[in-house]
Amino acid sequence: MPHESVDHLSAAVFGNRYFARVLESAAELHSANELITTRRIARSLDVPDSVVRPVLLRLVTAHLVVAVPRTNGPRSPQYYEITNHKAVTTLLDGMRAAATS
Repeated sequence: MPHESVDHLSAAVFGNRYFARVLESAAELHSANELITTRRIARSLDVPDSVVRPVLLRLVTAHLVVAVPRTNGPRSPQYYEITNHKAVTTLLDGMRAAATS
């Protein structure tokens, strides 16, 4: 997705200019069978973790992703899984279509 137009649209629709890019990055990690973490998404987007974490928490609230229970204590990485693939794909397709029109 072209970042500038998507960021503008994401800010208008979701109140966060990184929302669509975080969602897209999470979907790409999921498609590659890689673990989804705040840090991995932040690194892929070259933004601080503090930009990504609130978006992931909103996605959890929306039931699009789920936080996997931590097995190695509270300081271990928090992993996420996409639970509603169809909704994520629909959101991303809609954002791409809107950004190119």
